[in-house]
Amino acid sequence: MKRAAVGLTLITAMLHAHAIDWVCTTSQQTRVAIAQADLPDGATAAGAAVGTTSKRAGKRRAIERTDLIQAYSGQPVLLGSTWLLAVMLPASHPDSRAAFAELGLSAEAAERMASPNNLVDRGIRVVQTPEQMLNKVGVNPPAVGYAGFFVGGRDVAPCF
Repeated sequence: MKRAAVGLTLITAMLHAHAIDWVCTTSQQTRVAIAQADLPDGATAAGAAVGTTSKRAGKRRAIERTDLIQAYSGQPVLLGSTWLLAVMLPASHPDSRAAFAELGLSAEAAERMASPNNLVDRGIRVVQTPEQMLNKVGVNPPAVGYAGFFVGGRDVAPCF
């Protein structure tokens, strides 16, 4: 009985070892970045940050799961007047394997599209560590990434 409980605990730990948290630039920063791109004449970024400027109808301001699929497939995703940046770890990283499996995509294909040798910028950037990913997502609103661990911060927050 004890052996079965230990085995179940190990299986549960293995399943959670590759759980992925999708992280995005905080909604406040994303709203400011989009607002700055859409500022009407005479408006200020400070006014946009508190939502006092009007937005054009039909402009989306939230990142959705379908946006992740499009962004990591190399398709541009427009939020307001700003393009979404997709940040990823190398395709061989366990977090990349788990994240791309969740989306039903190929990490290797996304990494090839992110190559600086491509003539077309697909909006995908490859970083080497999860810490670099969280930093890049935080300083490039609107941006999305993933991590096998997530410690809340000022610049990034869970997407969903």
